[in-house]
Amino acid sequence: MQRDLSISFFAMVSVAVTLIIISISTTGWAGTHIGLFQTCFNGICESTGDYFGSAVSGAFMIFALLASVTALVLGGIGYENNTAVGAKAWIACVIAVIMIGVAVLNFGLVFGVSDHTSTMSYGYGFWIACAAAACDIAGAVLGKYMIADKPIA
Repeated sequence: MQRDLSISFFAMVSVAVTLIIISISTTGWAGTHIGLFQTCFNGICESTGDYFGSAVSGAFMIFALLASVTALVLGGIGYENNTAVGAKAWIACVIAVIMIGVAVLNFGLVFGVSDHTSTMSYGYGFWIACAAAACDIAGAVLGKYMIADKPIA
């Protein structure tokens, strides 16, 4: 049971890390190729700057990436060495979820496609970030129960 939870934890957080990297690196956060760091129109790409609040969202997505990688490292320490440090891997997942939530919320509020008169929509990068948050939520739950049965040294 313990081994199954550990494998599931590492799988979910690894998928979250991959999705965060994809989300950060794409120009698909909005329907017209607006990304966090680059905007492309008619095959010409330029720096986004703070267009649509993307600089703030980009920073929080990078923090989420760091938190997810930290969760993987802490989970590995906890699984191999059974230490109290490793028992905190699930907290890093929760921090990653909060960071992704802030990034998505900031981009959504500034971009404002909630206005039904807008012809633009959220792109695949935006939804990939949401999927990464879901994977980190699953990782947090698995990480919490991964150490529940183990006595902490």
